[in-house]
Amino acid sequence: ARIPIGGIHEWVIQNGEPLVIPNALLDPRIIDLQCVTEGFHSLIIIPLSVPDHVIGTLSLFGLTIRSIEPEEIGFLRAIGQQVGVAVEHARLFESTRQQAQELTVLNSVASSVSSSIELEAVLGSALTQGIALTGAEAGTIRLFDRGEEALVLAVQAGRPLAAVKDHPKLPASVLPLLDGTPDRGIHR
Repeated sequence: ARIPIGGIHEWVIQNGEPLVIPNALLDPRIIDLQCVTEGFHSLIIIPLSVPDHVIGTLSLFGLTIRSIEPEEIGFLRAIGQQVGVAVEHARLFESTRQQAQELTVLNSVASSVSSSIELEAVLGSALTQGIALTGAEAGTIRLFDRGEEALVLAVQAGRPLAAVKDHPKLPASVLPLLDGTPDRGIHR
């Protein structure tokens, strides 16, 4: 569940220090906190940190009023650092995996383009890879035909599109372009 950053969690994130509340019922910083309404009395919030910043918090709730020893705080701080590093590594791994997937698609398209002299095969491969990368259900590639002043369907892939059957050639003058001006931006 998402909670807005504020109050005691914000303090832990800003200061990068653990917060120990032995008796939440007597602490003025605890206002309308759900843990108190559910019967918890003690609260420890540990920063999940990486070397430069805090990326989250670890909250521990106790049913009894309890003081925390300095050794326990040191141990929990170490756990917070380990969890922070693990989260950061997982995020970096996911980002790297996504980049690798995108590069694989680009490499596949480039390989197809360089190994095939058949235009339809090259375009089909590029379109199929584009659909796979984006998770789209269908796609088309249309090429500008100077003689007909139209974009002509070269390939389509995925779910059949009714509009493709009805309009295999789109006049360049009816294309919705970025600035709304017909023909602008089409390279002839």
